[in-house]
Amino acid sequence: WHTVANEQDNSTKTIAQGRYPMKVREHKDALNEALGAFENCLEAPVVPGELPQWCRNATLACEEVASVLAEVIAQRHPRTFDQIMEEDPALAARIDEMRKTDEQLTEQMEQVKTYFQHLSELGSEIEPNEAKVEEQVEKAVSKGLEFVLAVRKQESAITTWYLEALERDRGTVD
Repeated sequence: WHTVANEQDNSTKTIAQGRYPMKVREHKDALNEALGAFENCLEAPVVPGELPQWCRNATLACEEVASVLAEVIAQRHPRTFDQIMEEDPALAARIDEMRKTDEQLTEQMEQVKTYFQHLSELGSEIEPNEAKVEEQVEKAVSKGLEFVLAVRKQESAITTWYLEALERDRGTVD
């Protein structure tokens, strides 16, 4: 959780303690849980003879991330962007960047899903000689981990700019 120091009373608040409404925290928790499960699948070694099962597990975890992320991007992010804009219109350029990143993440998610679906099909067909797909497995793992990192980076950016919009010192106001 990100922590923000309140300069006026020197106390510390976290997002978990109420900076975000409950529903937003639930989305963040669901997304973090899905990303963690996918990441765990990707980090698990492929045991000889277990490639089809590894592929099924990774594909299911990937599809769960896709489902949760689609909901977050469609529902939570626009509301958060609107709140940021309402609080601090000077952050409009940042909001545009984050919207573009959401579009890129949606495209990247489809690519990663396709990669794992294709790998699942290959894994079933080639199980006796899994070495033939080792390079493809490594590439899929790399693409998947890059995607997980990109999603986490976007979530961190949104949290940062949301909190900045709420806490920004705008100098003296007339």
